[in-house]
Formats: sequence, C-alpha cells, structure tokens
Amino acid sequence: MSTSPVADDERGTADRDDRAVRAAALLHDLGAAAVDHPGGNLSAHLERVHRLLAAWGARPELRLAGLCHACYGTDGFPTALLPVERRSELASVIGAEAENLVYLYASCDRNASYPTLADPDAAFRDRFTGRTFTPDAAQRRDFAELSAANELDLARTDPAFRAAVGPDLLALFTRLRSLLSPAAWTACQAVLADPSRPGAVTADSRGVPGSPGLADALGRPGSHSGLAGARDLPDAQGTPGAPATPGRRRTVAVLGPGGVGGLLAALLSRAGHRVVCLAGETTAHTLRQDGIRVHSAQFGEFAAPVEADTELREPVDLCLVTVKQTSLAAALERVPPGLVADGLVVPLLNGIEHVPELRRRFGAQRVAAGVVRVESTRVAPGVVEHGSPFTEIDLAGPSELLAAPAGMLRAAGVQTRVIADESSALWAKLAFLAPFALLTTRYALTIGRVRTDRRAELTALVEEAAAVSRACGAPADPERTMALYDAFPAGAKSSMQRDAEAGRPLELDAVGGALLRSAARYGVAVPLATRLVAELTAATEARAAKTA
Repeated sequence: MSTSPVADDERGTADRDDRAVRAAALLHDLGAAAVDHPGGNLSAHLERVHRLLAAWGARPELRLAGLCHACYGTDGFPTALLPVERRSELASVIGAEAENLVYLYASCDRNASYPTLADPDAAFRDRFTGRTFTPDAAQRRDFAELSAANELDLARTDPAFRAAVGPDLLALFTRLRSLLSPAAWTACQAVLADPSRPGAVTADSRGVPGSPGLADALGRPGSHSGLAGARDLPDAQGTPGAPATPGRRRTVAVLGPGGVGGLLAALLSRAGHRVVCLAGETTAHTLRQDGIRVHSAQFGEFAAPVEADTELREPVDLCLVTVKQTSLAAALERVPPGLVADGLVVPLLNGIEHVPELRRRFGAQRVAAGVVRVESTRVAPGVVEHGSPFTEIDLAGPSELLAAPAGMLRAAGVQTRVIADESSALWAKLAFLAPFALLTTRYALTIGRVRTDRRAELTALVEEAAAVSRACGAPADPERTMALYDAFPAGAKSSMQRDAEAGRPLELDAVGGALLRSAARYGVAVPLATRLVAELTAATEARAAKTA
C-alpha cells in the first residue's frame, strides 16, 4: 500500500496506536476523496464521522468503524470502496473488531432490520448473505451509535436531506432511545428538531420504521443514510426519561456574551427562554438591534433575539458568568447581588480559583460551579463562530438545586451533566484546558498542528495535569482528554491563543498559574508545565514592556 498524502491535521484525528492514520491512507488509496458526497467528498465525511464519535466518547474500535463505515457500501449508498470478499485487507489495518462493525453496518437490510432493532430479539438481515440473526445488545448499540453519527453529519452538511427526512429520523431516534449514548441523543435532538420550530425537541408519528416513505427517503442515491437511535438522558437526579424541555419559560442573564456566552445565549433564546445579555454599551446596542448570529457545525446557522443592557435591572432565574478571568472583578459590578437572591449564578470561567470570589459576593447557596468544553469565538459583537463538534457543560452541586438549569441547557442542545463533586468538575476542565491553552499559545499553532507536530509534549502535559488532578482528589482520564483533542477541528485555537494574537491580556495565571500552585501544594513535579508558563510569562512581560 502506498503512502497517502493525508494532511498532518487529518492525521491528528488518529487513535493513539496509529490505526486511524493507516486507515486514512487506505481510504485515500481506494479513492474515497474522489467520491462525491454531501459536504464535499466521501473521505471528508468519513473523517467527520470519526471525529464526532470521538467527541461522544466512543471507544477506539467504534471510532475506527466510523472512519471506514462506507468501505463496503450500504443499503442506501451502493458505492463500495472494497468488495466484501476483501474484508481481510481492512481487518489487517483497523483490527478484527472494528472491521466486524464496518461489515455489520454495511450488511444491514434496512427494511427487514429496522422495525425490531430496539428489541432484545431483534431480527437483523444480512443483505449480502440473506442470513437473519439476532445481534447482541452491544452490537445493536454500536450499530445505532455509528448510524447516528452518520445521519447527523449528513443532516448538518445537507439542508435538503435534513428538511426531507429530519422529522422521520428524529421519530426513529425517539423510538430507539435505549440504544444510544446520552451525547448522541442530545445531538440528535439539537440537529433534527423540526426546522419550523428551532427549539423543539419532539418527534411526529411519520417515522414508523419500515414505512415505504422513510425507506425511499433514506435509500435515495447520493447518501448512505441509515438508522439512528438514542438512549434516555438522565435528569439531574440520574432518572432516565427526564422531560426534554423545562417546565416554564425562564429569564436568564448572560454576563459576557462573547464566544461562549453568546453561543449559550443564542441557544437558550432559540429554545424559548428570555435572555438578557450584560455587556458594554456598544455591544449591548448591537445585540438589542440585531440579536446574536451563530455559525456552527453542530447547531447550524441561525439568529436568535436577545435583550441587552449594561447592568442587570431585574431579578433572573439564572445568571451565566462567561467573562474572562482577567475581567471578572469589573464585570461583576454589572450584577447587583440582590437581583439573583432567588436565582442561581453559574460561572463558566477557566481555572479553579474563581468560585470563592463569586460566593463571597452572591452567597454560598446561590453559586454553583460549572465548566464548559467548547471552541467558540466572538468574531464581532453579536456574531459567534462555533468550531468544535460538541458543546458540553458540567454543573457541580446538589441535584435538587441544578435540575432546572440542567434541563434548560439540555433542551437547548447542550450536553449537560450534574456532578456532585465540585473539585472533580473543575479539575476535569483544567486538566483538559491547560495543555491545550499552553501549547497552542506558546508555539502559535492550531490544535491540529499541536497534536501532530508536538504530540509528545501534548501527551506529557496531559499526564502532568492528570497527576496534579489526582493529587487534589479528582479523577483524571488522559485517554479521554486526548480523544477530545483529536475530535477538535484541526484549525481550532485556544481562547488564550486568540487573546495573544489580538494583544489582549492572557488568562495565564488562571490556567497555568493555578496548575503550578496546586502542583506545588501537593509536591507534584510538572517540569513541562513549569517551563511553558515561564516562557509565556516572559513573552507577555516583553510585549508589555515594548508597548509601554
């Protein structure tokens, strides 16, 4: 097999054992990039499905199956890159387990298999051999998860496809919720909701599995659309089947409608809530006139109306604090404590040391720590570009306090968890953010270049951050962190890097400084983090002296 000229940024999505790199090379040699497909070509689609599965936390074998899922064609996409007689060639690259998943996906006779897929005694018909068998629960979950990733990528990149079969697919997901991960189900609701009701999370009755209309729509030439399913999302108390929408319309203040705050404000407004953005006069004036426009691979392109002011003037149910740590003290003056006395303040700042300051101002019972994982940028007042294929929030605290805000965010399309342990939530974010921010900023590289050109340093820094997290009593999962980096679009930059490029103050102390202080407190050696923080500090001081 010849060496493929796959770009370094694409190679960055590979699993750590490099099977995905070799799979991408095989796909190139088989001509995947020359096959037309919604969103560009088949190769690009396969890469996006691979990244989406990684973002959902799929294990490596399932991610590899996503990367190669169209190799044998499907019931709705007859173009095969490899005949099934050559299965051993694919298995030698991605492994037997991943290849078996590719074959399972390709072999599905949809009209025969879809109606009972959610049932323990499901009848699955192999269209290649004619054999009917009952797949086990793990196979059905893998099949549904892979199908969901495929369908959602098609829906995001092909508006006509989404308009034609989105409601039917959402009905199927609703019927098959026992099969998918919470992340996949959240994404299904966000992407496939009725376009005429942007905030809706409902399914109509048209999507009866096996109906001729659905089979015709899903099997049309030009796409290899398959089935999607989902699993009940737990509510804040861990109870499956929580309502998808909150019980009433809420009033939400967003302090700092930038990349993160602007995205959340727009999503909550689109879901039907009243949103008041708090910002400077110029930004507030723009938001009052034009609302917020979002450009997102995950949520599509949409505009949402919001209210805006320079300070909060009435009580709110929820106040999201989404400013930078460097401007927190000044920004808090826009929120009189009495106006959140009956509400909840949720800071979504970088770092781990800001929560006590907020509790001193608003009261311990009114503040719940939160963290957000997303790559989103304000490119102009009221204009947000959302680059990551996921938007995740963890809220830390008692479930009875956080059930309502968690439900609001989930219904708006944000994957939201409630975690009892505040330290674990905050450290999960910092252990993810610190390597990303320090390396992209120090070397002025996108995450795609960091995860290829500087992967050894990235891995080492992730291990250092995980060691500090564990010393502080919080669990750490370096492999999960690396998978999230690999799921990021190759061109993604950290907010610290963007601040450095724009000459703005850096959150270096809130991110790198907090990591070093915690490491020193518990005697954890972090030589790479120490060097990077020192180099960035020196560069920042030199820049300040030059402009003084």
